[in-house]
Amino acid sequence: MVAVDAVQADLKKYLAPFGFRCRGRNFNKKLDDGLVQVVNIWMGPSDPPGTVYIPGLTRNLYGLYSVNLGVFDPWISRCEHGEHFKERSWIAEPWCFIRKRLGVVSGKDCWWQTTQEDQTEMFQLLKIQQVEFFERYSSREKIFDELYQNIDSRVDFQSPRRIVCAMMQLQEGNVDEVVARPGYWLERGASWAFRVRNGLGKTAGLG
Repeated sequence: MVAVDAVQADLKKYLAPFGFRCRGRNFNKKLDDGLVQVVNIWMGPSDPPGTVYIPGLTRNLYGLYSVNLGVFDPWISRCEHGEHFKERSWIAEPWCFIRKRLGVVSGKDCWWQTTQEDQTEMFQLLKIQQVEFFERYSSREKIFDELYQNIDSRVDFQSPRRIVCAMMQLQEGNVDEVVARPGYWLERGASWAFRVRNGLGKTAGLG
């Protein structure tokens, strides 16, 4: 992984002026309101010996890397995980409630080799998408506006947007709004209703 270490070192130099700190393959920037912006280098997995790859469907990703962007909110995490929530001093990208894979086009992930050519391409994309992504979700107010403008979209958000809206309503102290319209927040199916009632729901008195 020495070649990827070189990519990480260059990424550290690039992100430092934006206020990001580095730990391993993850970069964190904590905002004043508690949100944490995350950049992550994600390594391709090593498949078992004898794995058969189907052209156009599967490929060998070992030795390749992708770059992920994310936003973490401790309140959202607390609502989702309930009594299992843990305070974290450092945020890994999979813990983010807003996540984006750099360079995704038409639903296909973008993976790079550790060549200078690929690294140049990665940084070109990062300079465009990183600024746009983190500006769009740079505050809870902007996140809330994005949620309501496209309430049923699943783009970037890991949980259904209606659920996230309910969590943010509670964060603002609007408990009555959530309690008065449980069907609006929970209509995404039994599995989400269960999660909400065991995390978010207990906070709002829905459980």
